[in-house]
Amino acid sequence: MSFKHNYKFKDESERKNTLMEAAFDLAVKNGMDKVTVVDIVNLAETSRVTFYKYFDSVFDILWEIHRSILGEITIFLKDNIHGNNANEKIHSLIDLYKQLYLERFDDIRFTIFFDCYHTHRADDENYLDYIIYSYFYDELINEGLQDGSIKNNLSFRKKLAIQINAIWGLMQRLSVRKDHIQIETSYDAIEILEGLIETTHIILNIG
Repeated sequence: MSFKHNYKFKDESERKNTLMEAAFDLAVKNGMDKVTVVDIVNLAETSRVTFYKYFDSVFDILWEIHRSILGEITIFLKDNIHGNNANEKIHSLIDLYKQLYLERFDDIRFTIFFDCYHTHRADDENYLDYIIYSYFYDELINEGLQDGSIKNNLSFRKKLAIQINAIWGLMQRLSVRKDHIQIETSYDAIEILEGLIETTHIILNIG
């Protein structure tokens, strides 16, 4: 099997990028529980010696991919929000999730596989530090309290946390079960996602 390099990952080492691309493709296609070092190096057309030069285990490479994806998503959201105040920026951010779903479908699919198959790592200190760093919504809430566009700190913070998790959870489920969900509900994935985004705007506007 010939592996087509797409250079999704941007490490300085081309060999490391190729290994990560191979592991990503295998995980998205087959699920993480079926990814092995042998499969990764065969797809990347390299050796196990090269693999262990950069990674200690399959989990190690999958974790680095996951971290890279979360970082890119965070940058995408931060770079594309707009608005005259923090409240408008948050509503702009909510709308970006549709674009994120359409453009980064496989990335979202990877994240749900990672979450499901590596729940035992949920208490890993490095993982928690990274999630906290990535969760930048509190920055916008604090900005809104300062510019006056957000009034009730605790209420708004809770509503935003619930809705962001609902949107993210829906996108993850759609990434693995969208056809089943369409049969189940008679609505396609985008209609359902748009409906939740619209509902989120309404909920956040309630005082």
